Amino acid sequence: MCVIVDEQNNVIGAATRRETVSQRLLGRGAYVLVFDSSGQLFVSRRSMAKDCYPGCLDVTISGVVNQGEEYADTAARELQEEIGMPLQDSRSSLQQLLIFPYQDATCHVFGCAFRVTWDGPVTFADAEVEWGRFMQMQELQQLLQDDPEQFTPVGRHILGLYAEQQQKQQGQTQ
Repeated sequence: MCVIVDEQNNVIGAATRRETVSQRLLGRGAYVLVFDSSGQLFVSRRSMAKDCYPGCLDVTISGVVNQGEEYADTAARELQEEIGMPLQDSRSSLQQLLIFPYQDATCHVFGCAFRVTWDGPVTFADAEVEWGRFMQMQELQQLLQDDPEQFTPVGRHILGLYAEQQQKQQGQTQ
């Protein structure tokens, strides 16, 4: 059962994933930007079996928040399910970046973006990810410039929010 929220992100109920997606109910989602220690970002191709953005490239590991979970619980669960990162490692190293509303033709969500650094092995524990690898930011930016539609819209949105946040933080430290 997926958490359903109101326009202020207050939990008001729960619904099945099928209902949440088909009726475009406002739910919660957790999104994790996975970097390695050299600053490369993990990019994956979503399975064609996914109900949202099948076959698209994604810059996040993500999932819907289930009833009884908080954003960080979902983020840690998804990291384990999608890339094999042990729960204890993800829980101790997740850095919450921001909470944001997002809506497009497919997705209606209050998302929470996290950042994590992972240099361990990447294993695709379930069938949600077809392939993935760490990419230099320059290579990723070139792919985004050449063909932005090959990426999930919500992933592009989060990457933009993250870049803005980084620029603000750099401006404050100078």
